[in-house]
Amino acid sequence: MRDRTRAALLAPNNSWTLSPPNPAGVADLEWSALVEDRFAEVLRAGLLTVQEMRPPILKAERGFHYVKPSRKHSNYFIRGANLLVRGSEIDFLAFCVARYLAHSPSRICTDTGTINSIAYAVSSIIRDMFPDQPTADIDSFGSYAKIDDYPFPPQCLVLMSATTSNDLAKKLMNRPNSLPARVVTLIGPSTAYSADSPALLTLEDVGAADVRNYSEESCQFCKDGSTAIHIRDEHFLPFTPHTRAELLNEGHAKQWLLGASSRLIGKTAFRVHPVATQPSRRPSLFIDVEALMESTGTGSYSDQFRRMVLHYLPASVTTIVYSDDKSSRQMAQICEEVAKERLNSRIELLVLSASELFRRSDLDTLGGTIVVVCGVVNTGSSLTRISLALRNATRKNGILYLSLFTRMPTAADRQRVVSDLTYGKRPADFNFQSVETLYLPPSDRGGWSVWEREARFLREALSGGKCAEASSRVVLERRLQTIDTSGQTGMLDQLYWNDAQGQALKVRPGFAFWPKEGRNLVEKATQADVYFTISAVLHQARNGSDVSTREIGKFGRAEGERPWTQSEHQRVALSPYNFARYSDGVIQASLLRVADQRELDYSYSVELSRTLAEIVKQLKEGRTSQTGEAFDEFLLALADGRVQLEPQVRSDLFDFLGESLGVENSVSDSTRALVGLIRSQAINAPV
Repeated sequence: MRDRTRAALLAPNNSWTLSPPNPAGVADLEWSALVEDRFAEVLRAGLLTVQEMRPPILKAERGFHYVKPSRKHSNYFIRGANLLVRGSEIDFLAFCVARYLAHSPSRICTDTGTINSIAYAVSSIIRDMFPDQPTADIDSFGSYAKIDDYPFPPQCLVLMSATTSNDLAKKLMNRPNSLPARVVTLIGPSTAYSADSPALLTLEDVGAADVRNYSEESCQFCKDGSTAIHIRDEHFLPFTPHTRAELLNEGHAKQWLLGASSRLIGKTAFRVHPVATQPSRRPSLFIDVEALMESTGTGSYSDQFRRMVLHYLPASVTTIVYSDDKSSRQMAQICEEVAKERLNSRIELLVLSASELFRRSDLDTLGGTIVVVCGVVNTGSSLTRISLALRNATRKNGILYLSLFTRMPTAADRQRVVSDLTYGKRPADFNFQSVETLYLPPSDRGGWSVWEREARFLREALSGGKCAEASSRVVLERRLQTIDTSGQTGMLDQLYWNDAQGQALKVRPGFAFWPKEGRNLVEKATQADVYFTISAVLHQARNGSDVSTREIGKFGRAEGERPWTQSEHQRVALSPYNFARYSDGVIQASLLRVADQRELDYSYSVELSRTLAEIVKQLKEGRTSQTGEAFDEFLLALADGRVQLEPQVRSDLFDFLGESLGVENSVSDSTRALVGLIRSQAINAPV
């Protein structure tokens, strides 16, 4: 078998033609025919099988791209070492490499030590082929970083892991001296740089046909705001994830938010953390449509809804269906009033709640246009269920969907919901309209809200004996009662811990994310209004584009914006300087409560940890004035683990707070209680 292998590997022009068959045996003739006709096809099938089982491509996530060792920017990085897992597969790949050898090389040089295993397997085959020749040395030349200084010996074999551009092969083959005898690449472009630089697999084979490469100076990914992931060191691994600190600015308050703020702030439209029987049964931030509908003056939301009904309600309406809540029932009454005014009470309208609709079995007998009303459309699931129940009726009738608010993450999500609801053979018979559209984080993200986390933390502190002082226990029990009794209506102005004087945190004039002409908004604004605004602004920052204009399937964003995308390669943190830029305590508290826990994780950066620690110390000094009114909120965030610092910085800060506040007589009961929690062992493990 060794002779057959050697003969095959030494065939002229790599044709895989064996030397003349042994005339004494038919078996050799059959073997020769097989090799002539099918051997190359069999090898290719084997190569494709290996890459399917061991995918070698790393495709950058949305908003990211790779910077390869060549310094080129690309949407793919191909790591040939991923193919080298099992011994039998490595031997097979080595056999495919060895067929390109016409003599024993003096050395096998790899571009990375991660593929040395295949080099050793090739060396083993060479020993069988050329038993009288010295064993080839195996060494890594260090890819682009060291290629110019590496002394390639004459007649060496260069084995490369992968390339999308053949640039490294060009550098090798264009060297003025010490040219390698052969350059073989595991994965490369379909067109080799030269006959002496073949590739076992092409980019198309591994699913990277759409690879895009740019120079550092003209990278389109960078121009689009994509974040670069650097591939570094000898093993071609993505660089250690780093933390990127981001600042909020007025540009994150888009026109839809400024307009909605002018109409909603001060109207008790928003409430936070309603008590629910299950975690996140209702969103932490919800819109109180019932309160808005109670106002009936000109320009009120009930007036705006009536105007919308007058504009869109057809004379053919016969049925009105409303969601199972009081505000939707009020909206259905307005529709009924408008319809009867138009029809002069000639027709008796059928008005049904959604639950009543689902119980009926005669829906296919309904005639005319059906109007479906809903106070807030969050995901569209409730309207979709109504639409499905009416599918028999809609064969001959149209449906008009009316809502006061549409709450969606992006315009694309709204477009998708509207498209699903209005799809049919007669699109003109279906319509969807809402008075106001708000772009906010998904309302059904699941998990515990920040107030539920706080309540659990306080209960554990009280039950675990971590709060011994009677006055501190009273403070924690009072706060826990506030959270637990927020009721079905939610909280308006008890979202946060009070300042050192026991006063609720209030927003001051000049809030950057509200209309500049809306100074009177501040006078009536609630803490829930500020929470709504910060939720919208942070949601905008995380998306990196105007969520109110994004189209389906389009990843576009305004010039200079980049999304706050969390990934295994990069962590995005809320820059500590945001707490210096936005000095109102209620804004700082909202940032601490709205921010994702990863956005408050500074443990990966000593610099960011020290910056936040200094800000906390400044708040401590000014806690009896406006400059430190949110100090207790920072203490809570540090105690319950929402804010994470580098371990040594964290330890130093906790020691400072415990020692400095422990000896002061002017410390409020709430601050003393929270400092006690910080000093307890409970803070070592975040809730």
